[in-house]
Amino acid sequence: MRAQRHVAPATRGRGQGLFTVAVLVVVVGGGFALQRGVGVRTPGRAPAGTSSSGAWFCPHGGGPKEWKATLFLANPGDSPVAVRVTSISVKKPGSPRSVTVPPQATVSMPVPAKGREASTYVQYFGGWVAASWVTQGGGGEIGVGAEPCASTTAPTWFAPDGTTEKGEDAYLLVMNPFAVDAVFDVVLLTPKRAPIRSTELTDRVLRPGKSVAFRLNAFDEGDPAVGAEVDVSLGRVAVSSMGITRDGGIRDVIGSIETGPRGYLPVGGGAGQSTMDLMVPGDAQADFGATLVSGGTPVPAGGLTEASQNPASAKPYPVTFSGPSSIDVVAQADGSFAASLRSVGVGNDDGATAGASAPASDWVVLPATAGEPARPRIVLVNPGTTSVTLTLHALVSVGDAPTGDATVSIPAGSVGQVPPGFLEGLHHSAIEIHSSGGDVLALAASTSLGVKGLSTYALAMGIAIPSPPGG
Repeated sequence: MRAQRHVAPATRGRGQGLFTVAVLVVVVGGGFALQRGVGVRTPGRAPAGTSSSGAWFCPHGGGPKEWKATLFLANPGDSPVAVRVTSISVKKPGSPRSVTVPPQATVSMPVPAKGREASTYVQYFGGWVAASWVTQGGGGEIGVGAEPCASTTAPTWFAPDGTTEKGEDAYLLVMNPFAVDAVFDVVLLTPKRAPIRSTELTDRVLRPGKSVAFRLNAFDEGDPAVGAEVDVSLGRVAVSSMGITRDGGIRDVIGSIETGPRGYLPVGGGAGQSTMDLMVPGDAQADFGATLVSGGTPVPAGGLTEASQNPASAKPYPVTFSGPSSIDVVAQADGSFAASLRSVGVGNDDGATAGASAPASDWVVLPATAGEPARPRIVLVNPGTTSVTLTLHALVSVGDAPTGDATVSIPAGSVGQVPPGFLEGLHHSAIEIHSSGGDVLALAASTSLGVKGLSTYALAMGIAIPSPPGG
């Protein structure tokens, strides 16, 4: 899951220089203050008018006919927004469906999820909306995946989240919602093998209004990390990865359109065990270290003090955490990378995120639960040097209980969460977050279903609200 992911020019994965990566995991227990208020909302920056029209690209994937997928649309503006939704697969595109998202509200709608390649194309008119998905496995496949949709298509994509170890199936999803063919190559990177360039992944033609899913196990079996680079020579596409654990567990991660020198990987909930996947598409060795801060003195994370990674490779690094946390990945000099994070849930499911390349002042965090009972959580990261005050405002969905705004204070260089009590009764509603005093990051880290709402687990990065023109 990634919002405003990239800050460096697009990298094709060749000729990059040596870099160093520093990883910071920041945890704070109870280091924030909450104030709740009621009455008229007073946002710090009105998102209305940021875009009169636009699109979201949602390669959410699916499976057997029992799979379910839900599209969430949130409108933080002050005017209704018209939305057109089109389902895409290997077959003829579905008939477009129209929906109006009221101001200050969240709308959810089921979308088809039959077939690994299942995708959804969202067009909006007359304002701006945020869009994300939640998928729920079926037909013997257990778990929940959640991600924000991609705000753009691009000629290059990176998907670092794959793993083809025993019991794991890794899929790469590519969607082409446009009226012209897309032609692309896929290169797979692993911890030790030379880059995999199969003839079956070269000069692939994706017809207009179609999507396709590649099972990466067919090209590389038994590797703990498999990163995919998609290079488009004609047209434009959107890309995501999907992981399915055969004895239970589903992950979705939206692809990255560029590599970059920095990445933030928030995480929360789960069992405290996670894996950072680092994809280095360059031709120089990468040296890096990792630092873990967990409410005390910083310590090396996972023993990564003077580690190195081979060029043109993808590799996993275990990182343990406790409570709401964030991994800050920084490349030195001209270094550039793509990263994602897999986290083990307390139930029979995993979560994953591609994080964000930079903090922002305004976010929309959409739901990441698949049903009741549910325990929605939102991780809040303040990577700055001064304390920030966050205003929380619910974009209430039909059936959820309206609530007053609240404020949360988070000290500099620390991580907190939206108080669970604020999210009670808002399980289907997006939360708008405005920061005063500095930029932040926001991530949904939620569990749902089962006896106590802990059976499934999903991570989904929030979506940064774009600045108005000239803002």
